[in-house]
Amino acid sequence: MQRMLCETSWVLPPVPDDLPEPVINDPEWPLISIVTPSFNQGAFVGQTIGSILAQEYPNIEYWVIDGDSSDQTKEVLAQVNDPRFHWLSEADDGQSDAINKGLVRCHGELFTWVNSDDMLAPGALKAFAAVWRTLPQASLIYGLMRLIDASGVDIGYFPSHSPNITRDQLLRLWDILPQPATMIPMERLRAVNGVNPALHFAMDLDLWIRLDLPMVHHPEVLAYFREHPSSKSVAQTPSFIKEVEQILQCAVLDGLISKAEAQAHFQIFAGNTYLLPQHYDRPQALSHFRLALGQSPGLLPQILSSLAKDLIRRSERKGKRSILRDLHAHLRQLGLRL
Repeated sequence: MQRMLCETSWVLPPVPDDLPEPVINDPEWPLISIVTPSFNQGAFVGQTIGSILAQEYPNIEYWVIDGDSSDQTKEVLAQVNDPRFHWLSEADDGQSDAINKGLVRCHGELFTWVNSDDMLAPGALKAFAAVWRTLPQASLIYGLMRLIDASGVDIGYFPSHSPNITRDQLLRLWDILPQPATMIPMERLRAVNGVNPALHFAMDLDLWIRLDLPMVHHPEVLAYFREHPSSKSVAQTPSFIKEVEQILQCAVLDGLISKAEAQAHFQIFAGNTYLLPQHYDRPQALSHFRLALGQSPGLLPQILSSLAKDLIRRSERKGKRSILRDLHAHLRQLGLRL
């Protein structure tokens, strides 16, 4: 792993001259700045933009930062006529670079990014702001998120919805914050220099760890995450998993978690990732679970829970005997007996 991945001394892009002034319709509510990093998602970006500009919230500042797309993205962006909306299209160094380019253009008190294939739920910004106004200290707010397919059809809840997520849980990969359904205090985001430009898949996990903020849960659906074959995390699963491992290695160097614990929990995370429908690879999952058991036998209950959930998902039309038989087979592959 390159040590530079763990450094936090990168320089944010320069702040452009003559930035447009944000539209403030009600000064009683905070200005919310949103950035959409975009590259060749012309089939979806219009829906993303629509979900944000349709929010019934008075103070929105919205930037789409496009990486010089070669599809219809620029045509879609050029058709948007709204004083709250701004866009830029030029070559960049990836998603994190685009987010930081947007960040330096923003004036808001609160900030989030919504990727160009995801969407905000109706009422999300008002909900975020209402929670923010009640908080005694700067906090990261997160809500519920649902999954949609390429056609926009709802396919269920995002799998991790704990109402009490902490940084320790994130470091052990027990829970995952649903990034499109999060809101960050701008001042704290600038203080940690935005997102890490060396990361291309799991920059959100790295950011949550570096922010080290209290996390406040709002029990409403605030965003939709689109799963489709060309999605970066789906199309490049091994690279996504590797980047998570590198982030944990940085946390070890920073003394936030022991090396042994980080390695064991990473193997559980990797195994669980390969059991998700969009990444499904059972042999890979079992391989990671075997490594986790070798490093920490005490993780067996978590592994059994993961295997049982997978078998139930795939055996909805089978009897319990079939599920039990499959579980026996999995355990034999792990060198265990039930």
